[in-house]
Amino acid sequence: MHVIKELSVLVVDDSRYGRDQIKRAISDLPFQKVYEADGGFQALTIMRRRPVHLVFSDFRMPKMPGLVFLKILKNDPDISDVPFIMVIEKADTRSNEGNDQKMSQEAGADGILVKPLNPADTCRMAISVLSKTIDRDKENMYVAMDAADAHSKAGQIDVAILEYEKAIQFKDNIPSRIMLGTHYLAKKEHKKAMSNFMGALKQNPNCLEAMLNMGRMFKELGDIPKAVKVLEEGLKRAETISKYPQLQGYTNFYIGRIQLELDHLKLALTSFAKASEAEPTSLGMQIEIGNA
Repeated sequence: MHVIKELSVLVVDDSRYGRDQIKRAISDLPFQKVYEADGGFQALTIMRRRPVHLVFSDFRMPKMPGLVFLKILKNDPDISDVPFIMVIEKADTRSNEGNDQKMSQEAGADGILVKPLNPADTCRMAISVLSKTIDRDKENMYVAMDAADAHSKAGQIDVAILEYEKAIQFKDNIPSRIMLGTHYLAKKEHKKAMSNFMGALKQNPNCLEAMLNMGRMFKELGDIPKAVKVLEEGLKRAETISKYPQLQGYTNFYIGRIQLELDHLKLALTSFAKASEAEPTSLGMQIEIGNA
């Protein structure tokens, strides 16, 4: 379910009502983006320009039938691996459900759904089809991170640490590294904190949050010059990529506080001015600067 948040789905039907029916049936799945196409031609154009991870297509469409669309898709090496679920009519005087299903399967459909769609069955099939392509380690990583976040909010730090460590074992990631570092910092386990902040920087050398926390750690250890050096280096990296104004503001503010403790008033005022400039609309930042 977590990985689905990063995926996009394409719903193809010549009827607006038909597209809405499919969209309602998958509404409980947190897809990042749901694209719509009124036929195979438009669907292929979308798929060749945007990332699509799953296709739902109606079988009976006038300009390009779903079966033709499916065959073209499966013969295009750039998109042939995209899972395809065919939506067919319930057998009646206008259609032959058995033949539609057989032809769809022979053409390479990964799943078949029969109208009217049942949301539970539709979602189950979508997850089943996607399970062939979903990164299981990544999914488990997200599950562990959710558990860790919940324990962290409840103040169960030791349990949270175990869950963040578990998340990293599934798939190393910056958020877990940062949270582990801050938790270890709170427990005064500085070597473990440093190891995780460095782990975050290994994945992204411009991770200002890791640099900021390392600066805090060096200050706690009484190494003021090292703290200022790390924070200033973090700001240089952040300015290079022009991101994270909130962290830039807080880092400048933190440097200013250290400079005040060293009685470097002019330098502190300069740092506070930069902090205010980075977050001009933050009342909290202005109050912190005023208090300092």
